[in-house]
Amino acid sequence: MIIVSDTSPISGLFLIRYLYLLQWLYGKVILPRAVLDELLRLTEFGHDLSEITHADWLEVHEPTNWEKVRELRINLDEGESQAIALAQELSADFLLIDEARGRSFAKAEGVTILIIAGEIES
Repeated sequence: MIIVSDTSPISGLFLIRYLYLLQWLYGKVILPRAVLDELLRLTEFGHDLSEITHADWLEVHEPTNWEKVRELRINLDEGESQAIALAQELSADFLLIDEARGRSFAKAEGVTILIIAGEIES
């Protein structure tokens, strides 16, 4: 199963100490570089991110379709844009994303989304 994640699902679960659930549920989760960069900003608020940076089940991949990223970037942030483009490229089973606008664009691109609460939309 291929799972790609945007920032909020990872940061939300990390902050409430339930990040391990993603590994338990999916084994491996793929993050675009921009999502990792957004997560690393949590250090500005004093968070120790070693649980994220040392997690061998979190893999960072760069999207290759930068044209699609630029197109999505007109309306979305960099992390969402890269996550949607990467989910498309990898034919991901699910994209973990919670922001309504990002969900809307992902669905328009034919990406099946999984909201953090467990709802599946396609």
